[in-house]
Amino acid sequence: MIANPPFSQNYSRNGMKFPERFHTFMPESGKKADLMFVQHMVASLKSDGKMAVVMRHGVLFRGGDEKECRKKFVKEGVLEAVVGLPPGLFYGTGIPACLLVINKDGAQRRNSVLFRRLCLIGRLQTWPN
Repeated sequence: MIANPPFSQNYSRNGMKFPERFHTFMPESGKKADLMFVQHMVASLKSDGKMAVVMRHGVLFRGGDEKECRKKFVKEGVLEAVVGLPPGLFYGTGIPACLLVINKDGAQRRNSVLFRRLCLIGRLQTWPN
């Protein structure tokens, strides 16, 4: 599965269906739903499923419940890699992004997470109007 959910979408838990898909339930409302999207996708994967999801860098650094959610992904072994992407990748924003690589296959044996920065690879290409 490959996904690019909306960056930093606000949410409300009122009327939310299937709460069991979220191992770390975020606050009632107003917070960022980034890792809730990821939790939903992980819950939807088969036992040997793989996925990559594009997120803004904030998911790597925010504290509180989001920190606990990241810790759980690492503890369960499902987070295989984090790839840092350069800023300006998305039209109209300079926000840097990252790619979270999730792999349920072999998660019980996984005891590390691969980190890579692709920020310095490539070049900015501009096109004439």
